[in-house]
Amino acid sequence: EKTKEVELMEPDSTESDEVLNVEFTYSVEWRENTDIPFTKRATHDKTFFPRSLEIHWLSVINSAVLVGLLMTFVAVILTRALSKDFARYAKEEEDFEDEIVEDQGWKMIHTDVFRFPSYTMMFCAVVGNGAQFLTLAFCIILMALFGMFNVHRHGSIN
Repeated sequence: EKTKEVELMEPDSTESDEVLNVEFTYSVEWRENTDIPFTKRATHDKTFFPRSLEIHWLSVINSAVLVGLLMTFVAVILTRALSKDFARYAKEEEDFEDEIVEDQGWKMIHTDVFRFPSYTMMFCAVVGNGAQFLTLAFCIILMALFGMFNVHRHGSIN
């Protein structure tokens, strides 16, 4: 049973100090559902969750094409950057000795590989955590591929 009590202002009054009081009430009636036993009230409806995982082929193909394009872009950039070095290495040694050219590009920083970083402990911690995250992600993906996760019970392992 719903009741409403509303006090409204008079239409011809223009004073702004009048208060509009609105009171809303409602009532609720609880009834026991005897169709479902008490022990099965918390179970999920079987039609809600899918029986099997549906593979979205469009997203899989989209990801594969994107990876292919990115690899192509990286290969093109590397070949353009290294083509001068490849051409210089292809020359005969006599021609190469006549030209006194300093190293350029990526060869200028090749000795930096053997330098210790400024914050060695921080670097080790970040690399170690990254390795742990990659291992964890790989293991979870591997477990999902082998069907160890149950689609109907989220958070559980078969």
